[in-house]
Amino acid sequence: MRARLKAKVLRWKTTALKGTKSRSLLKAQLRRSQHRAAALEKKVAELEARAAPLRVPGHTYPAQLIALAVFIVVHANGSLRCAAKTVGFVARLLGWGFGTPSHTSVRRWVMRCGHFQLQQAARLSGDYVALLDESIQIGREKLLLLPGVKIEAGQSHCQPLRAEDVTVLGLEVQPSWTGQAVAAFLSRSLSRLPRLNVAYFITDGGTNLAKALSLSGYNAVSDCTHMLMNAVKKLLGKDTVLSQLHADVLAIPLYSVDITPLFVRQALLETPYSVVHEWEQLRTCENRYAQLRRMEQELKSDVP
Repeated sequence: MRARLKAKVLRWKTTALKGTKSRSLLKAQLRRSQHRAAALEKKVAELEARAAPLRVPGHTYPAQLIALAVFIVVHANGSLRCAAKTVGFVARLLGWGFGTPSHTSVRRWVMRCGHFQLQQAARLSGDYVALLDESIQIGREKLLLLPGVKIEAGQSHCQPLRAEDVTVLGLEVQPSWTGQAVAAFLSRSLSRLPRLNVAYFITDGGTNLAKALSLSGYNAVSDCTHMLMNAVKKLLGKDTVLSQLHADVLAIPLYSVDITPLFVRQALLETPYSVVHEWEQLRTCENRYAQLRRMEQELKSDVP
């Protein structure tokens, strides 16, 4: 009798021990499942926050759509209307309640972001080499560009320049650039950079640029790349390898600015519409004045 009871108690203890181990395993599985569920919920919350429209105070469209429009114009070389229609399509694709912006709004976004990026040069300090070039003609107007490269201690002179090494110190557009106008541009641009010292300027030897640097008292170094490139074109103008290299170089992105929603949001908040509005009013007055001058010349030519 006692032996049977001992055997029964032993079986009960064995069964209870198995149940305890099983419950411990189930509890451990439950804890792991709860940890995975919490991690997934956190991930879902992060994705929802990332996918949610990032509001820009005082603006109808969120920062993501504005960044997309600026990227299309600046990096993809798309037109203003192309960027506007793409923004409207992406907004519908994401289920956001935004329509298609006007091309004027896209142009103002691009201008404000560009103005904001240009103002960041005021924070620069140290010694720089400045490159002065009258580079692009837009209609009857020409762009004067002033990029700069910082001189670092122990910098290798054999290392090629990269896009992130170059910072735009100033740029302006005018119908023509005389020596006096270039000198005034340099004075305006460098007055915004009190902590920056220009060691010397590099130019292509243009007479107006040389005169401006002489008037301003800056050291100038002639750029030899124009002469070398003309010689290379003359000798190897029809070389297929050189042509392919030229095409590959043109495909390299020239912009080091990372256009993100946070960058766009900060740019729009720190650059008011008044900056763009004043520029638009100035351009409108200049265009009307030019139109009146053309009409006056036409009337004079019609007079016998």
